Amino acid sequence: MLVTDSVDGITGGTNLAYGVANRFYAKRRLTPGQPAQAREIVDVELTQTYYTNQQQALYDVQYQTAQLAGSVRSHFSPLTLSVRAMPTNEVNATMRADFDSRYHSLRAISASTTYAWSNLVQANVGWSKTGCIPQLTPDCSNLGHDIDAGTTIHTRDNRYGSTYQFNFDITHRGMRNQQITGFYNAQCCGLAFQYQSYSYPGASGITIPANHRFFLSFTLAGLGNFSPFNGALSGVPR
Repeated sequence: MLVTDSVDGITGGTNLAYGVANRFYAKRRLTPGQPAQAREIVDVELTQTYYTNQQQALYDVQYQTAQLAGSVRSHFSPLTLSVRAMPTNEVNATMRADFDSRYHSLRAISASTTYAWSNLVQANVGWSKTGCIPQLTPDCSNLGHDIDAGTTIHTRDNRYGSTYQFNFDITHRGMRNQQITGFYNAQCCGLAFQYQSYSYPGASGITIPANHRFFLSFTLAGLGNFSPFNGALSGVPR
């Protein structure tokens, strides 16, 4: 069975998710000069899923490692620890770790953080790693280990702006993809461009080892925007 998103699933079973959660609050000023209000600053959750049909454990898309080679049917999903922190209005961070409930080992871990300054600068950094469990994956040399980051800078009126994003494969020491976007908006029209670069370090059987793309989009007042059909540049301000 091919499972591609959360819509697909294994029929003939029921899932029961359970866990514990702790939330911590502190008073923060959401707007300068206004009274402080209680807001959540740390959220910690420990969850697991029970399946009446053991086959479901192999196809649950909530867990990235569900289909690891060597995975066996089980009534229980990995044990998931999730932590979210929002110390200030500008910064937030998340961490997630999946622990194998059968072999009591780390299956996967990821962490990310974002920063926003005055709605003019946004930056994000993420890191993820798949744990090595010999019983599931005897060869751990190709397990995922990645870092991704991106930043967006634009003027207050969104007239000028630029975005840069990348994903780096730490396991094979190569850049997976890079993306550079720039835009200019005037009262009568607008122009945007995007350059994308893809490569596949460590992959075998790939006919095209690298892929470079360039997209251009423009906007005319009263007529709308003209963009690539594949959805590129869809997030650029108009």
